[in-house]
Amino acid sequence: TLQVYYRYANVFGGAGDGGRDKYENPMMAAPRVRVHFPDTVFWAPELVADGKGEARVSLNLPDQISTTRLTARGITKEGAAGESVARIETQQPFFLKIRAPEFAVLGDELEVRVDLYNYTGSGLQTTVKLEGAEEIRKVHVPADAPASASWRVKAVSPAGLRLVVHAESGRHQDS
Repeated sequence: TLQVYYRYANVFGGAGDGGRDKYENPMMAAPRVRVHFPDTVFWAPELVADGKGEARVSLNLPDQISTTRLTARGITKEGAAGESVARIETQQPFFLKIRAPEFAVLGDELEVRVDLYNYTGSGLQTTVKLEGAEEIRKVHVPADAPASASWRVKAVSPAGLRLVVHAESGRHQDS
């Protein structure tokens, strides 16, 4: 897969910011925030198998780092039914999980913790940023063991809190 990123500053130079892009390396891709977490990944009741009883589908797996259960159910024209279950494990070598209370009362001060997981085979020195917080955390994440960073945030808006975290270490990143 080839991904090409065009930013104003890369093509035309600085955009009134002294020539600096908001990212340290202006050619580095902006972090992709994982947001696709459906309860049902794929549903195709109209799918028809070929003469050998086979059918092929393409689907996008959810962004979560977990195991997705695939269940296929079918029925023949004669009324015979069948079912099969398989599992697909989705993972990436470096990822984060945000740990925060599910709700807050206006004025509450909450701890937002970010757990970092490293399955790259060697320790990583990571930079972790909570959007809206001034402090950037530097965290060493050992191989095959989690590490964490945390912030204290205050619930100041009745609209709620939007928690977006970016973590990166060289070519490894997650949001």
